[in-house]
Amino acid sequence: MAVGLILRILEYPKALGILVKNLLSPISLSALLFTLWSLVSVFWASNAAWALLRVSTYVGLFVIMQAIGLLKREHIKRMWELLLLGAALSVPLGFILPPPNEMIAASGRFTSGGEDPNDYANLIVVIVGVVFYGILMFKGEVRNRLQRFILIGSALVAVVAIPLSLSRTALVNLLAIATVPFLLRRNTKSAIKLAILMGLVLGGIIIFSPDFTDEMIQRFSTLQHLEQEETWAGRMDIWRAAVEVFSERPLTGTGAGNFAFVSPYYIGAMREDGGGGVAHNMFLSVVAETGLIGLFLFAALLLSAYTSAWSLMRRGENLGYGLLIGLFAYTIAGLTLTWEYVKIPYFLYGSLLALRIGGSKHA
Repeated sequence: MAVGLILRILEYPKALGILVKNLLSPISLSALLFTLWSLVSVFWASNAAWALLRVSTYVGLFVIMQAIGLLKREHIKRMWELLLLGAALSVPLGFILPPPNEMIAASGRFTSGGEDPNDYANLIVVIVGVVFYGILMFKGEVRNRLQRFILIGSALVAVVAIPLSLSRTALVNLLAIATVPFLLRRNTKSAIKLAILMGLVLGGIIIFSPDFTDEMIQRFSTLQHLEQEETWAGRMDIWRAAVEVFSERPLTGTGAGNFAFVSPYYIGAMREDGGGGVAHNMFLSVVAETGLIGLFLFAALLLSAYTSAWSLMRRGENLGYGLLIGLFAYTIAGLTLTWEYVKIPYFLYGSLLALRIGGSKHA
């Protein structure tokens, strides 16, 4: 990706000026400062190697964000369409390829591409949210009937994976992005269409797989008992551990990528690599690993992205609306997943950078 970024600048001299503007944007500055602070945390991290590995991930994600930020608007649109097609293709592959590990195989939960079922399902929610609200629901964005049919079909197939994954977070997330338009009072017809799509998927599962339907109802019904620790599958213990880690080093944290290294001392469980569980909440993970300073910079990054998406939406940019929904879905997923270092938010940030300066105008 770094090589592609350099070639892009060499091929289009104007891209260098665009890159400079992107680097000076609040999104880029927040991401850069967060990465630099994570790098500084290596000096006090319990395991410097794990911290450096996390920092290298942040650097790679930052490069991806900047490379996407140089794309034209039409390429941003095409990128998200291809992501949706990829999500749809991953569903049949999930029935063909073996599960990533024996634990997931024994659970009966659906996934694909070697991903954890929760990560996989919520990734689909983000992609569907962007394409459905930013592209599909605007007539001017998809004028070709065949293209519209392919995208709607892809969304339908991709959504099938969400109930099959038995991810409660993803189900809540999907319901949430179907509700947001009513709160914003914008394009509510698209939310109704998404609800119909969800209904078709659930109806099909009930008709063709009654045995799995019982298992699905049993799992999702636990959402009625949020006060019980069983509902959270052990997350409450690890959330308490994250709070304890933070309370011991509130300003600096335990070091980037180090919560899993120190958590066995708090939860009494250890993986084969000598680590413990991840925080299962990106905000708790960030504050435990990088302290209040890191949390401030991470929150600034997320807030900058929301502000940019809102501004794009207000000026009539359809993709801006879709990216706003995608950010919302990402945030909800991050409440139960350690998603501060996954790729999908940086695709969102890069898309916002490209659209912020009029991505359709530059080469």
